[in-house]
Amino acid sequence: MNTMKNSEVFNYKKINDFISTSGQPSKEDFRKIKEDGFELIIDLAPIDYERYSIQDQPEVLRVLELPYIHIPVDFKSPAIEDYEYFSNTLKKNYGKKIWIHCAANYRVTVFFSIWAEKNLDWTEDHSKKLIDSIWKSDPNWTMNDIWRDFMAYARSMEPA
Repeated sequence: MNTMKNSEVFNYKKINDFISTSGQPSKEDFRKIKEDGFELIIDLAPIDYERYSIQDQPEVLRVLELPYIHIPVDFKSPAIEDYEYFSNTLKKNYGKKIWIHCAANYRVTVFFSIWAEKNLDWTEDHSKKLIDSIWKSDPNWTMNDIWRDFMAYARSMEPA
């Protein structure tokens, strides 16, 4: 059953049959995500109930019996250790149906694209299309040097 629609969750992107990404889902979205057969939630947003998170997200997902991994990535200073944890987590769980989100899908598109280059043979051009589909969707947001430098460094690392 597919109860999710592209427009229901902010900046939703279906990557393939295993991976979907988005901005912050609502409690009702998480119920639909579970109904759609997703087996794992990976959250890259920091806990900030005023701006980025829903109240009690871990509890909401526990009640839904939907496993949850939280990797709070600081938007102003993404850490390579966070990418490594994300990469290892995704590699270990790839093949499960996974929903990856952050506040607006900016962090996720970068982390996932780099991972896909290393593990799914994506080209940088393929990655750029996914990243640009989010990062260039709002004229008020532009990728800064911090994220460009982070991407260059992460790309230079050996695959997890």
